[in-house]
Amino acid sequence: GLLAGLYATSKKFFSVAEAQPQQEQHPSPQPSTPTSYSGHCFCGRVTFSVTTSPPPVIAAYCHCESCRRAHAAPLYQVVYVPKECFTITSGEESVRRFSRTSTSITRCFCGICGSRVYNELPNRPGVGFFPALLDDKTQHHLPKEFRPAYHHQACEAVLDLEHFPGDLPHANRHPYTRQ
Repeated sequence: GLLAGLYATSKKFFSVAEAQPQQEQHPSPQPSTPTSYSGHCFCGRVTFSVTTSPPPVIAAYCHCESCRRAHAAPLYQVVYVPKECFTITSGEESVRRFSRTSTSITRCFCGICGSRVYNELPNRPGVGFFPALLDDKTQHHLPKEFRPAYHHQACEAVLDLEHFPGDLPHANRHPYTRQ
């Protein structure tokens, strides 16, 4: 599913250096202060903030069977960001974690209301958070960095994607995998 493929091949995220000819470096404009957004679980016990700098690794709708079951929904929207971009601001003591195996995704949720708050992948940096938990104003004007770029595991979709709004590509694997 989305989980393993997201990080394994993202050179930008892992900063994997490959032997490439040196190219002339042009200074990039310095980014402005990172924009911070806040969100919370259903009951409000667990709150978090997320920034857009460095930018998210990927934003997608996931249709895989395990994610559908974990969210009890026909699909879900997730944004994976570098770990330093995501902070639990209150309620850390209420966060519970579930993982089927030691090598599978850890799904982190509020132990009071049950809202899924974020995902962690074993041995990989980064956090997958759910834009549906961002404050209402942000949800209605979702930053472009948090908007889905594609439909992941479209082959497992239970929705008719031919009639799904928008023109996002349908991928059956992460677009950067070499398999």
